Amino acid sequence: MRSIYLLNRLVEITSIPLLILSLLYILTGYGMISGTMQRILLLIGLSYSDIINLHTDPHIRQLLVIIGSIHGLSGTILFISKYIRRVFIQDLLILLTLTIFMIVISLVVLSEFMS
Repeated sequence: MRSIYLLNRLVEITSIPLLILSLLYILTGYGMISGTMQRILLLIGLSYSDIINLHTDPHIRQLLVIIGSIHGLSGTILFISKYIRRVFIQDLLILLTLTIFMIVISLVVLSEFMS
Protein backbone atom coordinates (compact mmCIF):
# COMPACT_ATOMS: atom_id res chain seq x y z
CA MET A 1 0.00 0.00 0.00
CA ARG A 2 2.87 2.35 0.77
CA SER A 3 4.34 1.73 -2.69
CA ILE A 4 1.06 2.77 -4.35
CA TYR A 5 1.19 6.06 -2.45
CA LEU A 6 4.83 6.61 -3.48
CA LEU A 7 4.09 5.83 -7.13
CA ASN A 8 1.11 8.17 -7.11
CA ARG A 9 3.23 10.97 -5.61
CA LEU A 10 5.96 10.41 -8.23
CA VAL A 11 3.42 10.70 -11.04
CA GLU A 12 1.99 13.88 -9.50
CA ILE A 13 5.39 15.48 -8.82
CA THR A 14 6.76 14.80 -12.31
CA SER A 15 3.65 15.83 -14.24
CA ILE A 16 4.10 19.63 -14.19
CA PRO A 17 7.86 19.67 -15.00
CA LEU A 18 7.21 17.13 -17.76
CA LEU A 19 4.47 19.32 -19.21
CA ILE A 20 6.70 22.41 -19.12
CA LEU A 21 9.69 20.66 -20.72
CA SER A 22 7.50 19.04 -23.38
CA LEU A 23 5.93 22.39 -24.27
CA LEU A 24 9.39 23.96 -24.40
CA TYR A 25 10.55 21.33 -26.89
CA ILE A 26 7.41 21.59 -29.01
CA LEU A 27 7.44 25.40 -29.12
CA THR A 28 11.17 25.70 -29.83
CA GLY A 29 10.93 22.96 -32.44
CA TYR A 30 8.18 24.84 -34.26
CA GLY A 31 10.12 28.05 -33.71
CA MET A 32 13.02 26.59 -35.66
CA ILE A 33 10.88 25.87 -38.73
CA SER A 34 8.00 28.34 -38.60
CA GLY A 35 8.35 32.07 -39.11
CA THR A 36 5.08 32.73 -37.30
CA MET A 37 6.23 30.81 -34.22
CA GLN A 38 9.57 32.63 -34.34
CA ARG A 39 7.72 35.96 -34.14
CA ILE A 40 5.56 34.71 -31.26
CA LEU A 41 8.61 33.52 -29.33
CA LEU A 42 10.37 36.79 -30.11
CA LEU A 43 7.53 38.58 -28.31
CA ILE A 44 8.41 36.73 -25.11
CA GLY A 45 12.10 37.54 -25.55
CA LEU A 46 13.53 34.51 -27.34
CA SER A 47 15.69 35.19 -30.38
CA TYR A 48 16.26 32.57 -33.07
CA SER A 49 19.65 31.67 -31.55
CA ASP A 50 17.98 31.29 -28.13
CA ILE A 51 15.40 28.96 -29.68
CA ILE A 52 18.11 26.79 -31.24
CA ASN A 53 20.16 26.75 -28.03
CA LEU A 54 17.15 25.72 -25.93
CA HIS A 55 16.03 23.04 -28.36
CA THR A 56 19.47 21.47 -28.73
CA ASP A 57 20.68 21.81 -25.13
CA PRO A 58 21.76 18.33 -23.96
CA HIS A 59 21.05 19.09 -20.29
CA ILE A 60 17.41 19.94 -20.99
CA ARG A 61 17.10 16.82 -23.15
CA GLN A 62 18.57 14.64 -20.38
CA LEU A 63 16.27 16.21 -17.81
CA LEU A 64 13.29 15.55 -20.07
CA VAL A 65 14.32 11.90 -20.47
CA ILE A 66 14.84 11.42 -16.72
CA ILE A 67 11.56 13.07 -15.70
CA GLY A 68 9.64 11.38 -18.51
CA SER A 69 11.07 8.00 -17.58
CA ILE A 70 10.21 8.37 -13.90
CA HIS A 71 6.71 9.55 -14.80
CA GLY A 72 6.14 6.79 -17.35
CA LEU A 73 7.53 3.99 -15.21
CA SER A 74 5.64 5.09 -12.09
CA GLY A 75 2.42 5.54 -14.02
CA THR A 76 2.70 2.18 -15.75
CA ILE A 77 3.37 0.29 -12.51
CA LEU A 78 0.54 2.21 -10.82
CA PHE A 79 -1.78 1.31 -13.69
CA ILE A 80 -0.77 -2.38 -13.51
CA SER A 81 -1.24 -2.46 -9.74
CA LYS A 82 -4.66 -0.85 -9.98
CA TYR A 83 -6.22 -2.79 -12.84
CA ILE A 84 -4.54 -6.21 -12.85
CA ARG A 85 -5.83 -8.35 -9.99
CA ARG A 86 -3.83 -11.57 -10.35
CA VAL A 87 -0.55 -11.16 -8.44
CA PHE A 88 1.43 -13.41 -10.79
CA ILE A 89 0.33 -11.39 -13.85
CA GLN A 90 1.07 -8.14 -11.97
CA ASP A 91 4.58 -9.30 -11.13
CA LEU A 92 5.16 -10.50 -14.69
CA LEU A 93 3.99 -7.21 -16.21
CA ILE A 94 6.01 -5.14 -13.74
CA LEU A 95 9.11 -7.20 -14.56
CA LEU A 96 8.45 -6.71 -18.28
CA THR A 97 7.96 -2.97 -17.72
CA LEU A 98 11.22 -2.68 -15.77
CA THR A 99 13.07 -4.63 -18.47
CA ILE A 100 11.76 -2.38 -21.24
CA PHE A 101 12.54 0.68 -19.10
CA MET A 102 16.14 -0.45 -18.60
CA ILE A 103 16.59 -1.14 -22.34
CA VAL A 104 15.20 2.28 -23.31
CA ILE A 105 17.29 4.13 -20.73
CA SER A 106 20.39 2.22 -21.86
CA LEU A 107 19.74 3.20 -25.48
CA VAL A 108 19.25 6.85 -24.52
CA VAL A 109 22.44 6.93 -22.46
CA LEU A 110 24.41 5.22 -25.22
CA SER A 111 23.05 7.58 -27.86
CA GLU A 112 24.09 10.59 -25.77
CA PHE A 113 27.66 9.36 -25.51
CA MET A 114 27.95 8.10 -29.09
CA SER A 115 26.95 11.39 -30.76
